[in-house]
Amino acid sequence: MPRNRTDMMQMYRIAKMYYTDGLTQEQIAASESISRSQISRLLTQARSRGIVEITVRMPERISLNELRSDLIRELKLKDVVIAPLQENASEEDAIEAIATAAAGFLPRELKSCRTVGVGWGRTVYRMSCVLSYRAVESEKLFVPLIGVSGTDNPALQVNAILDRLGERLRAQTYFVNAPAIRESGAVLSELERKRMQQLHRYWEDLDAAIIGMGAPPGTKRFFVSEVPARFANRVKSEKAIGDVLSQFYRADGSLIPEIPGFERNAFDAAALRQVPKVFCLAGGAEKVPALIAGSRAGYYNILVTDSVTAETIYEGIRS
Repeated sequence: MPRNRTDMMQMYRIAKMYYTDGLTQEQIAASESISRSQISRLLTQARSRGIVEITVRMPERISLNELRSDLIRELKLKDVVIAPLQENASEEDAIEAIATAAAGFLPRELKSCRTVGVGWGRTVYRMSCVLSYRAVESEKLFVPLIGVSGTDNPALQVNAILDRLGERLRAQTYFVNAPAIRESGAVLSELERKRMQQLHRYWEDLDAAIIGMGAPPGTKRFFVSEVPARFANRVKSEKAIGDVLSQFYRADGSLIPEIPGFERNAFDAAALRQVPKVFCLAGGAEKVPALIAGSRAGYYNILVTDSVTAETIYEGIRS
């Protein structure tokens, strides 16, 4: 038998004893009558020649309780709620899972809260739809954290979300009909000005906030229909990875400055750090960088997500 063939078979035999049979290098060296350093060299050659292939992968199923604890620790959050989700589930299934988990979790967590700010988004909207009715009237007040956008997407009509929350939880609501983003210098009527002043006073007394998380610009159609293409292009050029309350931020968590010529009707994202409870309802692989950066920047302190996103977040943190 040619020498190189003998070497390959020896590599295979040694690799099998080490990786499959569990023998130590010392035991294999004694069996093969060669030194331990030669065993180490042959194992290295077996990997380089493809005789041995090593695969490192996440466990098939991580305990959700362990995953929850890991994310609380790594992201420095107050709490994490993880909705179970199949690996190949659709985006709609993920939204439904997160919304259902949030609908069961939020009423208990908001019990002691008096003034609650509410953002928008598909998951936040869906949560308001699946929320159960409460029999006892509460002294809670739900207020918008952002204006409205468009005419045909209920997920961007914050008043519709507020209406359902008030109805289901038997709480008070405060509606404001103002666009989320508008051109600078637009004149408000006296009534609009007074309503916005009152809303700002409510913002000063927030006990909690419920927000969504926007995907990076360019992954989907830009959500605000009232702005021209140059607004969206400017956001993309600033390397935004996501947004909260229509305020975009970079991978380091820094907020992108206001786009010249436009102004927002939205709660200041930086001020979310001072709100005792900020619930972020979000999932999806494209939002993972924004969720990691957003938690580190303090834009939320309680996360409600799905198990697939949670595992992806953990992998992203540890890599």
